[in-house]
Amino acid sequence: MNYLLSLDIWGTNPDTYGSYIYKAPHLVSMAIFIVMLAGVLVGVYYLAKKSEKHYQTFLKCFAIWMLVFEIVWRVVFLILGDEKTNIDYPWYPAYPCNLNAILIPIAVLCNSKTMKHMFYVFGIVGAVLMMVYPTDIFTQPYIALPPIKSLVQHWNLFVIPCAEILTHHYKVRFRNYWVAWLGMLVHVINSTFITWFLNKIVGDSVFPYLDYIFFRFFGDTEPGYVIVPAVGTLVMGAIFALSDIKGFKACMAQGRDFIKNYKLDDEEVDNKEEESNN
Repeated sequence: MNYLLSLDIWGTNPDTYGSYIYKAPHLVSMAIFIVMLAGVLVGVYYLAKKSEKHYQTFLKCFAIWMLVFEIVWRVVFLILGDEKTNIDYPWYPAYPCNLNAILIPIAVLCNSKTMKHMFYVFGIVGAVLMMVYPTDIFTQPYIALPPIKSLVQHWNLFVIPCAEILTHHYKVRFRNYWVAWLGMLVHVINSTFITWFLNKIVGDSVFPYLDYIFFRFFGDTEPGYVIVPAVGTLVMGAIFALSDIKGFKACMAQGRDFIKNYKLDDEEVDNKEEESNN
């Protein structure tokens, strides 16, 4: 109840710092998060059934809202400074969800199928992980600006991909898994090597390179460029396979046929070599 009634918009009281994962700040926020998301998705579903034009207008308007939000919160955080926001690098999208919050609306506005394959599913996965394991977000028992920003940002990540999947405008196909893997690779390069390069320019440890918040349960010493491709490959592969079982089986059958034909080709080559030797 203190979480609902208390307001420390900057969240700067050091006496209250701690972990509030799976406590009131986290659980209440998650409940509001889910209710709002469900309400919007239900509304979008019926909107799409009623009018395709209105649905597309909604997508474009929401994409614009996402980009505006990403600009506004960065300006606000830059003005306030890291003492009030606990973030000293807001201008650069160092984390995957920060980058996805920019790339997903661009994919919608450009109507790029390739970008949708690359970033839609990964965006949903990142948003889910933030709600399930929100390390360094709920650090005080108050309604504060930093967690509000994170909640809105990750809520945004859910809306467009989930709406597209729910209305069957986007289908998760296993044959597009490799494209999604390339999208994940973009995030790995951005969050590790590019931030490493920026650290060399502006000062060490300014950007959180080699550090993925939601993978810290593997250990703080594990490098992000190893964890993310390994775990992400398995998780994304499982999601695509379960979402398109027929497509997965078809790809496996094609793989078996390829291996079988490859072995047959090798046998033919061996037979020809033997005949030529004789």
